[in-house]
Amino acid sequence: MKGICVHLKTAKFPVMDGEKEEMVNEGMYGKAISLHLKEMLSRVGYDVPLVCCEDWGWWVEVKGFPFVLGLCVYCSENEPGKIAEYAIMSSITDEKKWSWKKLGMINTTEIVGKLMDNVESIMRDDKDIQVIGRVDDFPL
Repeated sequence: MKGICVHLKTAKFPVMDGEKEEMVNEGMYGKAISLHLKEMLSRVGYDVPLVCCEDWGWWVEVKGFPFVLGLCVYCSENEPGKIAEYAIMSSITDEKKWSWKKLGMINTTEIVGKLMDNVESIMRDDKDIQVIGRVDDFPL
């Protein structure tokens, strides 16, 4: 599957009050950008019921598909007033996923591709965000 990750830089999303206490592992910031994604994806019709911290970063759940799908948000560092580097990656990286409900493989390419197109578009439309590119691999 091509372009499953949007790589960007921005100072727009500072560490939020209380975020450090939510983190499982030190330095895994990304709550502000995850909440931004939740809001912006909801505006274009996605059902985004949940944002939460995980040990590896932040999870942005996206519902309404025949398989579990979300965005994994990673941050390389986030110091006040400095530019942070982020990777927003689809939780699905394979072109097919097994479905117990359908007892077969489901092609994920179109759904994941459209979601990542929307994520990239949302980020590119914001002048305060520098999109480095859409990549096939984890860039951080």
